[in-house]
Amino acid sequence: MNATNIPASGPKIELPNTAYILPDNIAMWPPVWWTWLVVGALVILLISLMTIKFISYKRNLYRRDAIKLIDTLEELDDVAFLTQCHQIIRRCLLTLGRNDLASLPSQDLFDQLDLGLSPKYQFKQLGSVFVTGAYQPNLLLKEEQKEEILRLTKHWCRRHRKYA
Repeated sequence: MNATNIPASGPKIELPNTAYILPDNIAMWPPVWWTWLVVGALVILLISLMTIKFISYKRNLYRRDAIKLIDTLEELDDVAFLTQCHQIIRRCLLTLGRNDLASLPSQDLFDQLDLGLSPKYQFKQLGSVFVTGAYQPNLLLKEEQKEEILRLTKHWCRRHRKYA
């Protein structure tokens, strides 16, 4: 048997006209090398931003703890209230590593802290009751004074700078 005598095993397939054949599909990603560099740079940027935010979150944990503690001070008596406000400020300074400021007497400490604050938020506007009130056994604070002390202490805990 010759190759010409072999019967076809099936019907003959008609091929389409080559003029109607479509080209290959275009790839989803551009085939250029710098696209991957841009994608990689965006991923690195995203990871860097997340790391910076996490470090900032951990670094400011003591501030959030101090503000939570300040929010619980309202039920204390007046002497304990002032003592706790002073202790919170000193603890924040110790956390910052400013032992030199934290160890100052109260008057010198608050005079030093007032140097970095705007006049609206300075502790000297509270008068001597804020500085020496914790040492007076029969201290009676008005409700407005307590609110102002809380407001200024909370503001300082939120906004103080590293150099205090």
